[in-house]
Amino acid sequence: VAAPLSGRAKGGGGGGGAMKVRPYLGGVWQPVPVDLDNARWFCKAERRWVRPNWKSISRLRLEVPAHSQYAVDIRFANIGLRQTASNGPTALIQARKAGFLTVPGAEFPVQLVVDRIPEGQEADVKVEVRDFFGRSVFARTETFTGKSGPFEKEIALPMARPGFYEIAAELSTNGKPVFRSYRGLACLPPLTAAQHAAREGSIFGIWPGTEDVLGACYVRKGLGVPEKAEIDAGRWTPPSPPPGHLGICWVTGPRHIWKKNYFDTPGTPEQWNDYAKFLEMAARMAADGRFPYYEVINEPNAHYWGPMEKLVDYHRVVYEAVKRGDPKAKVGGPSPYNIDVNYIEKFLAAGGAKWVDAIIVHGYHDEEDFEKRLRALKAILLRRGLADKEILITEIGRSIPNSTPEQQAYGLVRSYVIAMTEGVRVMIWHSCGGVIDRPGDRPVDNRDADFNIMRPDNTPNPAFVAYGIMTRMLLGATAIGEARGLPESCRGFEFSQPGGGRLLVLWRKAMGAETVKLPEGDWKTLTDIMGVARPIKRAADGTASVEASENPVYISAK
Repeated sequence: VAAPLSGRAKGGGGGGGAMKVRPYLGGVWQPVPVDLDNARWFCKAERRWVRPNWKSISRLRLEVPAHSQYAVDIRFANIGLRQTASNGPTALIQARKAGFLTVPGAEFPVQLVVDRIPEGQEADVKVEVRDFFGRSVFARTETFTGKSGPFEKEIALPMARPGFYEIAAELSTNGKPVFRSYRGLACLPPLTAAQHAAREGSIFGIWPGTEDVLGACYVRKGLGVPEKAEIDAGRWTPPSPPPGHLGICWVTGPRHIWKKNYFDTPGTPEQWNDYAKFLEMAARMAADGRFPYYEVINEPNAHYWGPMEKLVDYHRVVYEAVKRGDPKAKVGGPSPYNIDVNYIEKFLAAGGAKWVDAIIVHGYHDEEDFEKRLRALKAILLRRGLADKEILITEIGRSIPNSTPEQQAYGLVRSYVIAMTEGVRVMIWHSCGGVIDRPGDRPVDNRDADFNIMRPDNTPNPAFVAYGIMTRMLLGATAIGEARGLPESCRGFEFSQPGGGRLLVLWRKAMGAETVKLPEGDWKTLTDIMGVARPIKRAADGTASVEASENPVYISAK
């Protein structure tokens, strides 16, 4: 959305008015009333809200989550505006169960809570549910009359098919909309026993935190450095991944050198020795297989400036200490914020290969650049005789509204398909965000709000469902390679499925749709990105065709 700031905007404070502002509708520009007298700018560096110099701003890009009976934090790429709470009528959708998560074929009960209706006035509240593709699957209008409220009404939503659904409640008085609220709902089939078994050691990971329903295996956990008194008193234990998951332990560095210029204050030999002892102790305490990997550092090409030799020496300290504590654990680095092949070359040339079992990078690129850089990295390792080094991607993601929620969803699937085809060992999606069984607004934290596959109200984005459907389709599958015989406008990647059968993941590179003739094969079923399956029809000549778009589809011959 766009808010021109040429003057003091009127109508702020969350009341809404008749403007049809649609949150999460990325790519569509809409005027938004902003109460500049009450707005604050969230300063990431200082971790606090400050009053901005509005005269220096000519235009503001922001995401509006929804009008709310509570204060609303409007976020965009680590910047936030704080709006005051609504003092007028409100209509909220609340989960009757633990969170906004259900299974196909069951009704999902929600509670409509309406409050602050003016005495004696009548209010109509339209509750509508739309699927990922914008199709209305449920609509009902409830009328409330009388005292101020609150009123409560239970509504059973029929959830016949898997997918992402947006539940909207629009409250109108005298025929004029005055308040809107939105909730995301994930409808995912349970993981099968075979899919559960295939999770262990798979490529699929996410952080911070995870949800069992996603089907991920790996989570990334920061080790941190406790105070010496905590260790001496026996009060410290290493972080632990959730039950049923494996962890990549991110070694965040000793406090005495955690400075802006990371290697400018390298500490005394005694301090380094103490740090190495701590790492050894931590690895020994977690030597039960919970952390098969340790990540030495985080994005040194962005955050830490210093000679490459010191970075390599830091890897040596961590490598030797972890191996003493847990000889089976693998240590990886140097974790640049992107697949910077020149940076990796310098690290290897300075002797870094000796102190890593795996090459770890982050992958913030579009799919085309991501694939090219992965292949360039593999070529470097092959040339240096290091092709046996595993490749881990411990951060990759798409932010909203740099991408629409729909683009975030299909970008997630496309990235994993490419990574699996290129032999990436583990890939951690950044990030999960909230906890689905704790619905409600989270405390203000703008650091990663735009990358989350869950919304600030702890309800899912479409990418949450796309992740869950992806694991159900690809757990246990083995990448074969890129499919042949497709038009230049499309990408297709083949996999072999557990127990036999072929799987083709197909998408179109650009916007729009086209009919695509499938490669030879006994293709039977097409499953869309939201998990809805349908049979594939064949022409009279026996060939099979499907419609391809930016959204990946899974085509199965099993």
